[in-house]
Amino acid sequence: MKTYCNYQYGKVSICFVAWIVGGVLAFTISLSASANAKTNMVITDLGLQLKLHPILNILINNYLYLTSIYVFGFLSFGIYTIASFIFNGFLLGLYVKKATTIGFSVSKLIVLLGGHGPFEITAFVLAGSLTLIRMESISYFLQADFSVSKLTIELKKFKQIVVLPFLLISIAAPLEFFAYRLHL
Repeated sequence: MKTYCNYQYGKVSICFVAWIVGGVLAFTISLSASANAKTNMVITDLGLQLKLHPILNILINNYLYLTSIYVFGFLSFGIYTIASFIFNGFLLGLYVKKATTIGFSVSKLIVLLGGHGPFEITAFVLAGSLTLIRMESISYFLQADFSVSKLTIELKKFKQIVVLPFLLISIAAPLEFFAYRLHL
């Protein structure tokens, strides 16, 4: 019998694929007009710009995005999650393409994105995969062989999976701040 957490792993791949699809779309779209124009790339956060320390700004924006994945992804049965991941992958792809066009080296991009990216993307994908298992989890808990002890164990696992992305984001924020501070 599959447990609630076993459903998680198949859904993680769907979230990663959505992110990759967005990045591939961005990379394949012709940016010849903007690449030929003498434009400056402004590295900025698309989220809220509060008058706080930059690490707190990064944390708050990422926590808000993570919360939106949980809430809107759950309410939309994962549609918001997939659309959001495709959009974020698209933005990341545009960023990488534009950065390489204006002369950023691959090593600089790896430093800027590589330190915090794995933590951040893993956190968002874990959160997103939870929103994709809503229907399966409902059917799991409605099965006849359901017991309170199984529910307790599964809820503990579920709670760990919900908390883990917030911890990963907390690790990623200072890494992101220091990478940009040192290399831009």
